[in-house]
Amino acid sequence: MTTFEPRPAEGLNYPNVMQMFQARVRRSPELTALRSKRDGVWRPMSWREWEQAGREIAAGLIALCAVAPGDRVALMASTRAEWALCDLGIALCGAIGVPIYATSTGPDMAFVLADAG
Repeated sequence: MTTFEPRPAEGLNYPNVMQMFQARVRRSPELTALRSKRDGVWRPMSWREWEQAGREIAAGLIALCAVAPGDRVALMASTRAEWALCDLGIALCGAIGVPIYATSTGPDMAFVLADAG
């Protein structure tokens, strides 16, 4: 049986994905990071705007839901830009995102939530 030993990828000198994201924001804050379609029109969002939206979501989660580092936060959404924004907000709280498919059944959701710890 082959074992896998994790090692850093060459050229990636970041201790975690959050630091890699923040370095990307600093490198080109005004460049388009993602696009989302609203009212039939594709709208760009810059790296800076993505980070700011994540910070606002994190502030809301902390203030309104008392989310703390290590908490699990369920995120149920279809594949869309808002999912990425919420995921960043959860991470900025130090919490752990628990993704749930929008098409999940009740028993599927119950399993994912119970298994999340």
